[in-house]
This record gives sequence, C-alpha cells and structure tokens, in this order.
Amino acid sequence: MPPVVFISTPEELSLILATFDDLPVSPPSLYIDLEGAKLSRNGSIALLTLYVLPKETVYLIDIHTLGARAFSTPATAATASVTAALDTTPSTTNPTEDAGKSSTTLKSILESTAIPKVFFDVRNDSDALFSHYAISLSCIHDIQLRELATTTRGSREHLLGLGKAINYNASRLNITPMQRQVCSAIKEAGVRLFAPERGGRYAVFEERPLSQAIKDYCVQDVVHMPGLWKLYGSRMAEGGFWWTMALEGAASRVDESHQAGYQPHGDHKRYGPWTDDHIKEAMRRWNAGQRSNLCG
Repeated sequence: MPPVVFISTPEELSLILATFDDLPVSPPSLYIDLEGAKLSRNGSIALLTLYVLPKETVYLIDIHTLGARAFSTPATAATASVTAALDTTPSTTNPTEDAGKSSTTLKSILESTAIPKVFFDVRNDSDALFSHYAISLSCIHDIQLRELATTTRGSREHLLGLGKAINYNASRLNITPMQRQVCSAIKEAGVRLFAPERGGRYAVFEERPLSQAIKDYCVQDVVHMPGLWKLYGSRMAEGGFWWTMALEGAASRVDESHQAGYQPHGDHKRYGPWTDDHIKEAMRRWNAGQRSNLCG
C-alpha cells in the first residue's frame, strides 16, 4: 500500500499542487477515482482519490469539506519544511524553486488538454464534476475502454468492471494470492459500509474523521490502475487505431455525460459503445487520416 495523504484544507491542497509541475506524461502520472453518495448529477462528490505515480503517493482530497475550493485553490510556493510534511517522495531539490505556478488549480489540471488523466469508466465521475463544479474533463485515458479495445474475451458487447479486470490479470500485475485476499477483504469491508443493499450508508464517505476502512477502499481503486494502463497499452501500438479508438471513446464518454438526457445508472451501462458498424466507420476515418478529441 503506498503512502496516503489526506487533504482537507486549501493550504494543504495549495502546497501539494505546487509539487505537480513537470510530471511525466508518458506513462501518465495521474490516476483518479471519485466517491460520493450516488456519484452523478443526482448525487454528490465526497472524495477525490489521486494517485501520483512518480511520487508513489495517494492523495485523498476531501471534496465534502472543501467544496468548490478543491478546484479553485491555486498552487503556491512552499517552504521546505511544510512541503516535506505533505510530500512523501524524497527530493534533493529546493521545493521553493520547483513550486507550482500560481495559476495551477485542480480544475486547470483536470481540464488540461496536455496533461493525461487516467480513470476507470469516467462517465459518472465526469457527470458529477461537470454538474456540480462546471469542470469539463479533457485528455482522458479510460482504462475500461482500453480493456475493451484489446479484449481477449471474444466479444466487445459487454464492459468489464475494475474488480474483474484486476482479478483476471492478477498474475500479470504481479499480485500474489495473499494480496488478492487482502484486496478482496478491503473491498468487501468498504462495500458493507456504504452500499445500502448491503446495509451500508453513502454518508460514510462524508463522515469525518474518515474511517480507515473507507480510506483503504478508496486507495484500492487506484493503486492497480497504472499496471492495467500499462498492460492494455502493451497490446496496442501507441497512436495506432485501437489506441485512438480508446482516446476518442473516452472523449465521447465525457461529452455524453454532459448531455441533459444522460442516465448515470442502469443496465445500459454494462454494454460497450462499439458495434461492428461503428468499428468499420472508425476504421474508414482512421484510414482517411481523420482524428478527433485526442490529447495535446
């Protein structure tokens, strides 16, 4: 389990943002998951879990407490002592010299067309961010679509959930049987706390102090995402047809989540977006050199 830093004040967030300049973009540095009560336009956002791969650190950003300030608070210069208290990555540089630009906010990062952000099924995350905070995600890598693009399941009709994706690829991700048991126990404990059908309450995401079980649950949702991104990426050529299909598909999911008629819940979300005719048309556009909604 990587170190976890809980961020609940604008000052803490500002100092963390100051360390995010010049993060690598290939592979992506930022892996994100949101939690809340019925996460969508009809619910709320309580937590944003951000795994910063180069720092090997998870930041749990308290959206319930910060509200809109979570997205508008700018990065500021940090003293070495304060930054060291929040940033678990050893550094030989002067943090003040490397401080983030004052214009950098979480909103500007999420909306940047040049900074890749990785989600697993971005639809409801995008819906909630856009509906509640007017954030329009850009440059999104959706691991669920990367799995669909490279699937070995024999059909692209159905989508695969994150838990199944991790379990199916456990050996490829170097997850031992014991680690799988621990992961399953963490997920089960979290579900029992928040899922109404299991006797839980969504309000646990908003209770402070946040329970350790919920913290662990949130971390489990992001720590395996870099491995999955790399695994599925190894099955397709960067910039190739399926790579482009996944990127264009993620952008389409963001656009879809902004529509008035978007339905955040229901069985329809189990099905993939690509029919045979869709793939043929996409291939025609690909061969004609037509691209859309890519990063950069």
